[in-house]
Order: sequence, then structure tokens, then C-alpha cells
Amino acid sequence: QERLAGLARKHGTDGIICGHFHQPALHDDFGITYANCGDWVENASALVERHSGELVQLTWAAAPQSRSAPVKMPVPLSLIEEP
Repeated sequence: QERLAGLARKHGTDGIICGHFHQPALHDDFGITYANCGDWVENASALVERHSGELVQLTWAAAPQSRSAPVKMPVPLSLIEEP
């Protein structure tokens, strides 16, 4: 995260958005916005941009704790904001 934030800063950007590292994150710990959507399979997480431009990390509240067997997911999706 720190290395990617440094690269973003070097290129004059406001932040970096990445994914598929399987570790959702949204912070400015390194003086630049670092956003990682995580993944849908293990963490049931996503990034959303509000109309205001604010990024929000979301987690699907109904995600099963174990992924060892296929699970039929309820519809509609119920998303909650992470603190």
C-alpha cells in the first residue's frame, strides 16, 4: 500500500484505486487516498463512489462465513457501509 501510494504521489495523482488483493481498504494513511475494493468471493466487498465523489467501502452483510460449499445468495443484495 505504501509503495503504491508513493507511485501515485510521484505521478501527481490524488490517490490510487486497485483490487483483487483480497484485502479491502480505504484510507489516507500515506498522505494519499488508497482504495482497494477487496474481492467479492472471500470478503463480499466493493467500492462505491457517491454522487459527491466520496468513495465508500461496502460489505455485503448477508455474505456467508464459510465458502467451502456453494451457497444460494438471497436477492436483493443488502449492502452496509463499513465504519
